[in-house]
Amino acid sequence: MKKRWHRIALAAATLGGTAGMMIMSLPLVPQVSAGVDNTVLAEMGMLPETPVVPMKHYGAIAYAPTGEWGKALRYLTKEAADQVALSGCGVDTCKVLIDFRGCGAIAYDGSRYQGGSGYPLGVAQEDAINRLGGGRIVNWACNV
Repeated sequence: MKKRWHRIALAAATLGGTAGMMIMSLPLVPQVSAGVDNTVLAEMGMLPETPVVPMKHYGAIAYAPTGEWGKALRYLTKEAADQVALSGCGVDTCKVLIDFRGCGAIAYDGSRYQGGSGYPLGVAQEDAINRLGGGRIVNWACNV
């Protein structure tokens, strides 16, 4: 019976010593990357914690001093987005107030319009109000 307990104790000590040495040597092993990026995570159904802005599309919002406006979303060039926004506004006094890739917003203080951009939408709205120095959001758009 004594021999049996000695064997069990020897086996436990051997396993414990081996585990301890493995744990101690982990920092010496080079880290291996699995190559998981946001695309792989999306395919697996796991979205990243931060939003990913599609950077390949442009948007624009144009306004006239009288309040007419035009908007363009998901264009491949800034120039195309500007042209569509201006033609959607429909009057000669229209100007593009903001070009954006993520989101754009327009703030109004009763006499002036000002554009802002950013992502997500709340950042674009805050940017427009800060650039104007107050006012309220009257228009917005996102390429997402």
